[in-house]
Amino acid sequence: MALIKEPYGLVRNTDGTLCTTYRDDDVPFRGVRSFAVEEATTNLFQPPFGGGWTGLWNLFITDPTGRFSKVHKANPRPNAPNYFYKDITTTVGTAFSFQAWCYVSPDYDGASAYLRGERSFSSMGNIYYNLSKKGTWQFLKAENIVATTTSGQFLLYHSAFSQGYVLFANVQIEQKPFCTSYVEESRSKGRLVI
Repeated sequence: MALIKEPYGLVRNTDGTLCTTYRDDDVPFRGVRSFAVEEATTNLFQPPFGGGWTGLWNLFITDPTGRFSKVHKANPRPNAPNYFYKDITTTVGTAFSFQAWCYVSPDYDGASAYLRGERSFSSMGNIYYNLSKKGTWQFLKAENIVATTTSGQFLLYHSAFSQGYVLFANVQIEQKPFCTSYVEESRSKGRLVI
């Protein structure tokens, strides 16, 4: 069976099943590509979405920076902040994680862009993009977010702005206390055979 390399770090078998995840090493061998067999997970950040995004967000579009295959782009809204969110049904006491890559264009004139948890996940607070580094991709994450009710929301959020744009990529919500490598839908339990 042949392998198919995806542009966002996954290697699949020709039948579509996930084989492994690959990524750049930071430690100990910077610049070396590593392969990982990871535990099973499901990315809960899937349509349908809610919020004031209609017409103000372009979802699943080609990344204008060229780094990711698909992104969610926030367009200018000068008079108010905007967001879109994913509702999650939870069990009290269950831990979740939330991650995304965020990019703010150099000409962005808004005050913030961030990840946010609400309802069951309000203890998460806001995870902000560092605006002193506009024009770069930044990895934002929140881990061990324990559900306090049976319904919660995870939001991609930005303040009011009149020029520039905000991008979010590889958004992932997992029912785990820690983040794992991005997967589009689900990753089955890894198995390494030598």
